[in-house]
Amino acid sequence: MACLDQKQVSLHDEARSAPGRPGHIAKRDSEYRRCGVTHIFAVVELKTGRHLNRATPNRSGREFALTLRGLARRYRHATKQFAW
Repeated sequence: MACLDQKQVSLHDEARSAPGRPGHIAKRDSEYRRCGVTHIFAVVELKTGRHLNRATPNRSGREFALTLRGLARRYRHATKQFAW
């Protein structure tokens, strides 16, 4: 059995950081620059615990359909059951 879910993820980049010098630890700041968002379609196989992820630039119907098509190909011989 596999379950499909989707979530939106913010993409961040470091705004300030100092590379490490010999004998010193690299310094990182908690400040970041926002670099947009991406959408993750996640499939979880319940019995095996395996996670399959697909990142897409948007959450369009086309991206969702492509994700479902890939899922149907991967589990070609599985019994289909829908839970609403």
